[in-house]
Amino acid sequence: MQRIKFLVVVILILSGGTTALHAQSPPFPTNHWVYDFLERMEVKGILTNIFDGTRPMSRDEIAGYLSQILSDPQSLTRLNSVEKRQLHYLTLEFRDYLAPEFREKALKAAPRLMKYRRMGFLSKIFPNHLYTNGRNLFQYSEEDFLAVLDPVLYRSGFWAKTDTGTSARRDFRDTHGVTSWGRWGKHLSFYFDFRDSKIWGSRKYPVGDNYSLPGIGYTRSFGSYVDFDETQAGIIVGGKHWQVTLGKERNAWGPGYWGSLAISDNPTSYDQVKLQVRFRKFKFTSISGILRPCPNLVAYSYYTGYFQRDILSRKYMAAHRLDVAPFRFLKIGFQEVLIYGERNPEIGYVNPINYYWSEEHNLGDQDNSTIGATFQLLPGFSSKIYGELFIDDLKTSKLGTGWYGNKWAVLVGAFRADLFSVPNLDARIEYVRIRPYVYTHRYPVNRFENFATPLGYWTGPNSETLTGLLSYRFSRWGTIGVQSMIWKHGANPPGQNAGGDLQLPHRVFDPIQARTLGGDLETRIHTSATVSYEWFRNFVTRFEIRSIRGKNVVLNTGRRGDINTWGGFVAVGFNY
Repeated sequence: MQRIKFLVVVILILSGGTTALHAQSPPFPTNHWVYDFLERMEVKGILTNIFDGTRPMSRDEIAGYLSQILSDPQSLTRLNSVEKRQLHYLTLEFRDYLAPEFREKALKAAPRLMKYRRMGFLSKIFPNHLYTNGRNLFQYSEEDFLAVLDPVLYRSGFWAKTDTGTSARRDFRDTHGVTSWGRWGKHLSFYFDFRDSKIWGSRKYPVGDNYSLPGIGYTRSFGSYVDFDETQAGIIVGGKHWQVTLGKERNAWGPGYWGSLAISDNPTSYDQVKLQVRFRKFKFTSISGILRPCPNLVAYSYYTGYFQRDILSRKYMAAHRLDVAPFRFLKIGFQEVLIYGERNPEIGYVNPINYYWSEEHNLGDQDNSTIGATFQLLPGFSSKIYGELFIDDLKTSKLGTGWYGNKWAVLVGAFRADLFSVPNLDARIEYVRIRPYVYTHRYPVNRFENFATPLGYWTGPNSETLTGLLSYRFSRWGTIGVQSMIWKHGANPPGQNAGGDLQLPHRVFDPIQARTLGGDLETRIHTSATVSYEWFRNFVTRFEIRSIRGKNVVLNTGRRGDINTWGGFVAVGFNY
């Protein structure tokens, strides 16, 4: 009941009680290739001022960018053959939100599935009520109401062999569910996505319910396998330049390709109220969210000797971000993210334009406030340079020293489209450095995580990564890529604290100086080659060969040593 009251209060504050509503649109999944397409269009100068620093984007927002390309004949002539096919496909995907003059053209963008169902015997056995719009499995529309529905299916397998092990490692994942979205007149949009999953293989898991894996919420663990589910759903209302979402979803803030320092989409989804305002060269986003600590405290009965129930600690997130595009070649962003809990929601943190850092001081300096900034620079030559600065805690007088309290992280990267003037050949390099104790806090409830996954960058504190990617899209449907990553982590030695564990903050008896990558230095080099192919809309197969070489990593025996692992990964997904 407390959480329901919290969400209702936030909605009333953010919506301002207005009743002048207009049509809004649901968010679009962050793992879709349309984001890569928009990025290429921007670095090639075909589009400008794309506010992709805050994702997911709405369907309406993406359709607006596509309409810019479609309305400019000169831009269309600059697209290569693969990009034209991509744009042709996207006109159908976002037909409902395109400018009216482009909707008729979208009907001619028949995808492969429509061509298959018209071929030979398939045309006789294919039900007429399926894929009537050429896009979704089911669609229902009547006057101002639209609803679509698609199944979600996914199956993956990973096989690996390590030179230090006697048996091969096997990991399998099976997911099924349903996804839906739609709108009701000019007043309401909605989305719904439910997925039930199972993971099993050669690994063993602790038996119980109070358990979480990276990127996953609570699981039911049965030793040889785990079961879990996730639902993302929401309703959206708003006006011409703004919208408010009451929903449960993931977010990603910043330009990083493999993750963000402040808010990434690595954790499982969480309940939230989100306000977004877009006007010309500005985009403002505010989130009031409800997170979950894991594992929870457990109440133990002295009389029965049985665990009675989890103690659900209250944990909240307050975050806001301003994206600004002052010039065609520059985009900058400023953001605050604050974690607090074990009390009722604070109205000062619900206020979307409040200064959280100052409000935290006003409330006794007991919460976990962070600030950050991002930039994206487009110097021309189909290239982009970008970066992010994340400050968890900082004392300027101690800059340049190893003082443990200077908790900051930095991300810098570069992207080049059409490398060596080869169409559709892209290159990217990205470097991340995270100081010791970043994301930690003296109060466990204020740790920078949802369940057991960091809200920020996936490597956690006291780490460094350098990643490079070379990818080539050989058709609208297929991509090949080669990726290599060097990952270093300063782990905590036995009985010592080097700031390398998100679960362990600095304590009064720990060393005052904390050197980045201090402690037990672990090094891993990940190399992979990938081929993915989309046979028809959102039905994708992925094949990958992986190699992992590690030095001074923890082995199955509990000791540290070197490893050399190689393996293969296969996945088949439909609307996943």
